[in-house]
Amino acid sequence: MNSIAKLRRIRPSPAVLAGAALSAASLTLYLLTLAPTLTWGWNGKGADGGELLAAASTLGIPHPPGYPTYTLLLRVFAELVPVGDFAYRGNLLSAVLAAAAVFTVYWAALRVCRSVKPDAPAGLAITGAALGGAVFAASPLFWSQAIITEVYALNALFAGALLLIATGLALAPQSDRARGASSVEVRLVLFGLLL
Repeated sequence: MNSIAKLRRIRPSPAVLAGAALSAASLTLYLLTLAPTLTWGWNGKGADGGELLAAASTLGIPHPPGYPTYTLLLRVFAELVPVGDFAYRGNLLSAVLAAAAVFTVYWAALRVCRSVKPDAPAGLAITGAALGGAVFAASPLFWSQAIITEVYALNALFAGALLLIATGLALAPQSDRARGASSVEVRLVLFGLLL
């Protein structure tokens, strides 16, 4: 069977499609409202953009705690994405990270919805999780940090990933936990590394 026929047989589930659509909508919202260059934050929050950009462009160290993961990620992203000036790329990185964080929150909420009422229609859980993800994506504080150069979008992605791993561990059926002890160990190691 050729590769095109194989791709046609792969059909993502409605839950995955809903999460992807929510992330794409969030990213579109953030791109439409993205700051064009360096900003002084929103309402006095997130005013470190210039310092973070300078640290990333020179591989320096911003104020404590230094944000080494964010600084290196911003530097690599800015090198790989040649769109706009360096400040715009920093803002763009925040938008991409925030959209990814929205997906992790959606998926964790979907797991919770499914575990609360396992016999409910699948569409109900998907709708509830999508609504929760949309509220998170459009909340004023999160949205404000998703469109400027700041560390909070990356922190939200880490928190969402931790929530996703924790719900996967805590809400897994007992039979799944007994079968995959090595899978549980891998998830716990990943949880520790992200934390």
